[in-house]
Amino acid sequence: GGFWASDNATVDFALKNNTQVAITGNKIVDSGNFNGRGGGFWASTESKVTIHAGGTGQSVDLNGNQTNQHGGAFSADGGHVTITSGDKSVISNYDLTTTVHDGEDGGVGAAFYVGNLGKVNITNVDIKNNTSDTGGGGFFSSYQSEVTLTNVEISGNTANTQGSTVNNDNFTNGGGGFYSR
Repeated sequence: GGFWASDNATVDFALKNNTQVAITGNKIVDSGNFNGRGGGFWASTESKVTIHAGGTGQSVDLNGNQTNQHGGAFSADGGHVTITSGDKSVISNYDLTTTVHDGEDGGVGAAFYVGNLGKVNITNVDIKNNTSDTGGGGFFSSYQSEVTLTNVEISGNTANTQGSTVNNDNFTNGGGGFYSR
C-alpha cells in the first residue's frame, strides 16, 4: 500500500490550516507473505500512526486505495492508529472482493481492519458505501482490538458473511457497517 509502519515505528502527520492529508491511489495486487493488509497503509506490531487534521479547512483523504485482503484504507494489525479530521471527511466506495486460498480468511474490513490488539481512534470521519465479500463492509474489528469512534457515521455498507448490522447497512450475515468478534 502507501506505507507500512512496523516494529514500534512512529508516523505522525500534523497539518497547518487549510491543508489535507491524502493517501490515495495505492494498490496491493499480490502481497505474498504480507497478506494484502492496508491498501492506504498498514500499522503493525505496536507501531503508531497519527493523522491529525483537526483544524478548520483540514481533512483526511484515504480513498481510492486497493488491497486483496484486509483494510482498503488501512489495517491496524497490532498497531495504533489515530485519525482526526477538522472538516468532515468521508471514507467511501471501497469494494473488497478476494480470492480465498486454503487456510485464509476472505477479505474483511473493506474500509478499515483492526486486529491483534490494534487500537484505533477516529474522529469526524464518515464510513459510507463500502463492500466486503466476507465481513465488516465498513469496519472489521477482532482479536482483542480497541476501537473508539467520535462523530462518525457508518452507513450504506455491505458485507456478505459474519455478523449483524447497524445503521440500516446491508448484510447477508456479515456486519455490513461494523463487525466485531
